[in-house]
Amino acid sequence: MAAHRRWLADEGFDVRTFSFDTVGAGLDVAASALAAYARTCDAPVVHFVGHSLGGLVILRSLLLDPDPRPGRAVLWGSPVQGSSAARSLMRWSWGRRAVGRPLADWFEALPRHARWPRDVGMIAGDAGTGFGRLVANVPVPNDGTVSVRETRLPTFADHVVLPVSHSGMLLSRQVSRQTARFLRTGRFRHGGGRRA
Repeated sequence: MAAHRRWLADEGFDVRTFSFDTVGAGLDVAASALAAYARTCDAPVVHFVGHSLGGLVILRSLLLDPDPRPGRAVLWGSPVQGSSAARSLMRWSWGRRAVGRPLADWFEALPRHARWPRDVGMIAGDAGTGFGRLVANVPVPNDGTVSVRETRLPTFADHVVLPVSHSGMLLSRQVSRQTARFLRTGRFRHGGGRRA
């Protein structure tokens, strides 16, 4: 997240980073830790931005312990409808060891029609290159790991598809610009990306 931290700071945001254990800890543990961390931030407005599983942590945190301060959330390539790549990995014993049971449980933990206490926007990718394509037949269009379909929820405020891969989102200035726009306005710019 180092590049985005710098780019979002250039956009005027005071950026803090939060790390969590994806394999050892359960989703509720990570979500509660995020909520506790957010409470340490002395700011009148608190936004959340998360890549992939980080987005699931944000959503779960918003349900378990919502921060009362205003703000928005932007997720990048988060598999909110489950993950075909993870399901494929779980078919093999080595895949179950790599993914871990707690992580597999994450994909079942989010209600599909939850009303979020703040506007949530999703940035999906459709570059189609990544690790997930090596272990699973990820439905197209996809970012190489997560399909666009797996990033959609009807209760999100906005959704945009950009020509980036799953890991490429971490180095994309376009993703950063779209994130800043949503945090300010609650909407993405749809001229450069494709609305899903």
